[in-house]
Amino acid sequence: MRKLFTVIVLVFSLLPASQVYGQLEGVTRQSKSQTATKSKPKPTPHPKPKWYWANPFHDGVAIMSDDVNNCSVINRTGKEVVPKNLGWSIGDFSEGLAIYATNGVEGFIDTSGKIVIPAKYGEVHSFHEGLALIMKGDAKADYINKTGEVVLSIDSLSCYDFYDGLARASDYYGKLGKPDCYGYIDKTGRLVIPCQWKEAGDFSEGLARVKDRNGKWGYIDKTGSVVIPCQWKYKVGNFSDGLARVSEGNGKNGYIDKTGKVVIPCKWGNSSRDFHEGLCWVDNGNFKFGVIDKNGNVVVPCKWGYDSEMDFSEGLAMVEDANGRYGFIDKTGKLAIPCKWYKVTKFSEGLSLVCTSSYQWYIMNAKGQIVKTL
Repeated sequence: MRKLFTVIVLVFSLLPASQVYGQLEGVTRQSKSQTATKSKPKPTPHPKPKWYWANPFHDGVAIMSDDVNNCSVINRTGKEVVPKNLGWSIGDFSEGLAIYATNGVEGFIDTSGKIVIPAKYGEVHSFHEGLALIMKGDAKADYINKTGEVVLSIDSLSCYDFYDGLARASDYYGKLGKPDCYGYIDKTGRLVIPCQWKEAGDFSEGLARVKDRNGKWGYIDKTGSVVIPCQWKYKVGNFSDGLARVSEGNGKNGYIDKTGKVVIPCKWGNSSRDFHEGLCWVDNGNFKFGVIDKNGNVVVPCKWGYDSEMDFSEGLAMVEDANGRYGFIDKTGKLAIPCKWYKVTKFSEGLSLVCTSSYQWYIMNAKGQIVKTL
């Protein structure tokens, strides 16, 4: 090795200096070239998704939001009628108006994005039956109409939204001598059903669930008369499609009709849902879901996972497969739209919003066809 090194040095020493420098420079350039070839290119940064979440279409528009809840409103063609750069948080549209929030106050916009009631309220509720509840605290509240005019003021009760012409009202602060008891007011503010119930629900299909002083649940009609005796120890559901969910405890749930008769035996798990379009998702007790009809017949086997938006809507229901991808089944249980989407909304007004895992969003029709890329 020493002899070889000596020979190399001798050869270079006999060459002109410029030639030696050139030889070494070539070696240096080659080394740099090889290094550059081997180095990894910088990864191309992926653009941040514009939208992370979507709500179903209502009144011809849908709400889209980013990861910090800055919202846009799009119409059925995908056009933004409210741009995201306004920095608003926006709730679902109800009766043509939606709550928007900016700088800690709330107001209402219409489906074109026009502000119809400026943001000036600390807390508002969506419109129900033409009225929106404005919370003022300490058993005080106003109801406004769609022009923003106060049409009803309450100063002694904690109130809720109107359903079937009546709104729950609680003597939360004991101003009527019935602390923590519930009754109902009409649209004139008159207490038409006295505060006598320990808990109560909104009216649905003419009946409301109530809990008596003994801790049992039953149902009243709009006159306040008990039509289904308070006999259920565990909380009952609202009536939907003529049936309501009841429980015997120990994870056993069934369904009653409006006479109080148990028409579907209590054998389904606690996560079972309400009826929609004649069908109901039920839990087999192991958190696997299937579908029954109003006679209690199983029409879709219990094999699907849970989702809060899984109820049937316009003949289709969303389902999630073992890979965490979403699709839709029809009322026979047939997979009508394959499970390939990362997120979906339920069908509403004939459309669903769907996206890939990279948050590329699309508008899809009920045939599974993409009608617009967003």
